[in-house]
Amino acid sequence: MGATATPYASVAFAGTLLEGASFRVDLVSSSTGSATVLVSAIVTGRAAADTTMTITDAVRTVATGSSVTFSAKVTDQFAKARSARAVTITASGRNAATTTTTTDSSGVVSYTLKDVGTAGTTDTVTFTSGSATASATIYYGNATAGSVAVKGPQNALTGSALTAAYSPIATGDGTEAGAVSVTATVKDAAGVVMAGIPVVFTVAGTTAAVTSTTKTVYTGSAGTATAKVYAWVAGSYVVTATVGTVSSTDTVYFSSQTATAARIITATANGNTATAKVVDRFGNPIKGVYVYATRTGAGSFGGTSATKGQTDAAGTVEFILTGGTADVKLSLGDATAADSQFGESSSTVGNYCAGAGCTQTAYTAATVGTTTTDETGVGATIAPAGVNSATVSLSEESTQAAADAAAEATDAANAATDAA
Repeated sequence: MGATATPYASVAFAGTLLEGASFRVDLVSSSTGSATVLVSAIVTGRAAADTTMTITDAVRTVATGSSVTFSAKVTDQFAKARSARAVTITASGRNAATTTTTTDSSGVVSYTLKDVGTAGTTDTVTFTSGSATASATIYYGNATAGSVAVKGPQNALTGSALTAAYSPIATGDGTEAGAVSVTATVKDAAGVVMAGIPVVFTVAGTTAAVTSTTKTVYTGSAGTATAKVYAWVAGSYVVTATVGTVSSTDTVYFSSQTATAARIITATANGNTATAKVVDRFGNPIKGVYVYATRTGAGSFGGTSATKGQTDAAGTVEFILTGGTADVKLSLGDATAADSQFGESSSTVGNYCAGAGCTQTAYTAATVGTTTTDETGVGATIAPAGVNSATVSLSEESTQAAADAAAEATDAANAATDAA
């Protein structure tokens, strides 16, 4: 080692110690032939403590006489939820109140404050558990929106025209991972942004969703609220943001964009033309996947017995056989060669397996989301067995026969017309 080298190593241990439990770590050198302790450290477990209180949507603007419900979560110094913890809740301002409640299994408490006051225009609601504390503010007055404007990640300006920009569909363990942001801006009748206003987001269709925690979002100081939207079937989806009786929409677009998400290849024959189609586990076409064509029999693909092509936006690619009749095998692969385990094509039913030497892994079972916890594992039940190749029979003669038959039919029709 050089003169500036440090003869130590970094070692990580999982923090699983109980309070008061400890272990010792020695860094030992045996370079001299005998063990020498260079550094020693004692690691002792600490008790979990309530250190952080987090309030969901801590600023609200409501009409007088309204009821407002807050949710607050207690976590410890390790960012773990604290269940069965006593939380003191104090309201001051227009409505004075104090109560105590207990966190649920997720470390969350809920509290509803009803406006019955007559003096003042605000309330401050404080949640406290141990050293964890946080406050929310309620503003009473004008809660009527004058306008709502919605903007998704799409509609990029290309030259002088707007073009639909497609977001990728997540085909891995839980398609909700592909959620994109859709933001609504709320203003009053005078065009001033409004904070603390609830915005309800919905998406049209049965193959897309708004994450459970963002179906209703309160605007921040800039008057904006953001929802997360995802889909598992390619296409366009209309997202609506509603505040009271005012609403606005925008369209979001999704497509399958990752070549290695290829799970199934199918093939169809039409005379001397073979068409391959490549889809992901949800059945969405994938652009840019390499497909290799090889023939057994007579004929060629532009003078060769094998060739390759890439799928288009519809997930398809065509191969034309000339000069004979043959069985044509269409196989998935990368830019270099066909690969019998390309993408997800080696996956078994209900499992995920990607690439050479992969292990079949079951998709995580779906869970239903709540207002405080997002759904997980969406689409777990849509996992058909992968298909890596498909074979069809092609014949240039059948193509010519079909063309001759079509020509004869045309001639017959023309003759009938002339006779009439």
